Formats: sequence, C-alpha cells, structure tokens
Amino acid sequence: MSGYTFIFDAYIESLVFSFQSKTLTQIMLFVSTLVGPQILPIFAVLVSVALIFKKHLAHAVIFAASLSLGVVSNVAIKTFMKIDRPIFTSIDVFGWSYPSGHTTVATVILALVAIFLTNTAHGAYKLSIWLGALVSISAVALSRVYLGAHFFSDTLGGVFLGLAIVFLSLVLLRRLQSVE
Repeated sequence: MSGYTFIFDAYIESLVFSFQSKTLTQIMLFVSTLVGPQILPIFAVLVSVALIFKKHLAHAVIFAASLSLGVVSNVAIKTFMKIDRPIFTSIDVFGWSYPSGHTTVATVILALVAIFLTNTAHGAYKLSIWLGALVSISAVALSRVYLGAHFFSDTLGGVFLGLAIVFLSLVLLRRLQSVE
C-alpha cells in the first residue's frame, strides 16, 4: 500500500470513527449482515428464481455468473494483493482486506437488479431505483469501514471491481440477446 493511500485511509478511518455510537454500530452491523454469507445466497436465489419465473433466463444466467465471478475474482485479488486488515475492528474478520468482498458483491447484485428493474420502469421510478442502489452500495461500504473490517480504499476497490463485473455482464447479456 502506498504512503498516500495509507494517509487517505487513516484520515477517512478517523473521520468515520468520530461518529461511533451504540445505535449507529447496531445499524452498521445490520447493513453489513444483509450482504454477508448468511443472507446473500438466499437473496441471490430469490432474484434468480424471480428472473426465471418472469421468463428472463438469460438475465438469470448472467446474474448467477456475475455473482460467482464477483466472489471468485475478489478472493483471487485478495490472495494476490495480501493487504492486511485494519488493526482496530468491531467485528471478527479474517483473511486479507483488499478489495472488500461485501462491497464487491453488493455492487454486483444491486447494480444488476437496478439495471433489470429500470428496463421496464419509467421516469421517477428509474431515478428512485438508481438512488436506492447507490445509497445501499454506499451504506455497505460505509458499514465495512465503520466496523473496522476494511479501509476506505478496500471498499472503493470493491465498488470498482463490482462495476467492472457489471459492465462485462451487460456486454455478455447484449450478445446473448442478439443471438436469440
């Protein structure tokens, strides 16, 4: 990690920690748990089943593949980068820090769901869907920094990785749809 990244991460960490309270900690734990390994698979299955039920098989395949790619690429990058987690943490965490897996997966899921939903939405509904996705992704990233599980740069890396996977997924989806 470069000196500039460390200084920036330390500044963000001190800023976030200055807002700590019992209530906010409970909220951040809840947000972080929503995209954790206990709840995420259930949500992913529900989204996939809904897409299949709506006869959007290509969307369901892309969604499942994107989520899988998000998890696998995240683990591969963590293993390659080997960046330690923050020293002070409010939760039990293990493994390497960069990029944030919670943030990567939240970005992939919420951006793809937003894209799928906005395909049929109009006007203010589209804006509401995208604002909801943006706020949710930001809340996940903030929760990981607040709880001390990640540095800010870890969550930023998770967002960028997630967006790259979403972009790749959309390219593949367009190709699948052009073949049909």
